[in-house]
Amino acid sequence: MTPDRGVARLEAAGNATIVLRGSWGRREITRESDDDFIVLFEGEPADSARPSIEDVAGALGGRPPGPEEIFGSHVLLDDLRAKIGRDEDTKLRLSRKALFAGGLLPVLDCYGHPVSDMLGYLDERMSVPPLDRLADAFVDRGALDPGVRVLTAYDEFLAILDDGEKRRKLSELGIEDAAESSLFTRIAELGKELEAGLLALLFDDPGLHRWVREYLVF
Repeated sequence: MTPDRGVARLEAAGNATIVLRGSWGRREITRESDDDFIVLFEGEPADSARPSIEDVAGALGGRPPGPEEIFGSHVLLDDLRAKIGRDEDTKLRLSRKALFAGGLLPVLDCYGHPVSDMLGYLDERMSVPPLDRLADAFVDRGALDPGVRVLTAYDEFLAILDDGEKRRKLSELGIEDAAESSLFTRIAELGKELEAGLLALLFDDPGLHRWVREYLVF
């Protein structure tokens, strides 16, 4: 049984949702991925609320959650709303750019569908992993060169995260030391490469450029 199916079989209270975050949520699991999850409650959980943190961790069976204080815990929905956006992890900006773009492009693509079909289109697209959405967007528009640049940069980034030694160095790296780190510098370069490819797609494609100019640039 795969870990995600093991989680799906856990008994859960009616007001509880198991939320897989990080690389699980992006479907980019590597050997060094943390099991970032929360058990989210809408309303106060009972003392014996199910599933327990131990149940979920056992079903996933991998590395413990990362250092973010909300992972690997029971979380109230109202408390989570208060925490979102408070912290910025510069080492994960590249992932967030890819995740954002993977959500943005299907929304911009809605112009090619009747209003009555837009919700169904978005529902189908959002069920696909973000990187697959990005790849599809480049292929559908014949933007192969920027697409290769984006996906190659992200593949190298994932390889870095899959390397235990490199990941350890990143986790120990302080803000004051980042400028002297060749590894951090390389990740920053990969981020710029990814960003350049995405901007080429958004502004060089005539169809997308129209909607980017109308809805995103102000």
